[in-house]
Amino acid sequence: MINITVDGLPEIVKRLQVVEDKLSKTVLKAAVKSGLTVVAQEMRKQIPASMVNARRAINGRVKGSGSRLVAKVGVGVGKKSNRALKERAANRPGVGISGNNLHWWVIGTAGRRTKSGAWRGAMPAMRPGLAKNALATSRGRAIAKMAMTARKRMTKELAKIRKG
Repeated sequence: MINITVDGLPEIVKRLQVVEDKLSKTVLKAAVKSGLTVVAQEMRKQIPASMVNARRAINGRVKGSGSRLVAKVGVGVGKKSNRALKERAANRPGVGISGNNLHWWVIGTAGRRTKSGAWRGAMPAMRPGLAKNALATSRGRAIAKMAMTARKRMTKELAKIRKG
């Protein structure tokens, strides 16, 4: 279980209750997205520099519908790219690691065979616990960024209300 303490949270909650439901969702969504960005940046740092193109496959996404927000951060999350992001050593067979299969490199695979029975091998996990480690490393920065973004967005939205 994760326990998170945010300074000024009661003040933020009090302000959110005053503002319309739609505006509170806007503020909350912006704050969560900023926190996910910090975690995604930390995950990218943990991927070797030689795989710079594959790092683009690590991203975050926040979706909202009704009273529910769904937030994800990790490998293959976010916008899909049509570009092939190939990374491989010289004189090696295969298509290489890209945004489409970076998850294999991160969590590994079991031994695989094709339908015709050809052996394709197994891949050891190269970065097990990537998301967990990135969250542990960046939690403080992510929470601080979320609080700062929430305050800024709240101020902006309240100014719009006062003006309009």
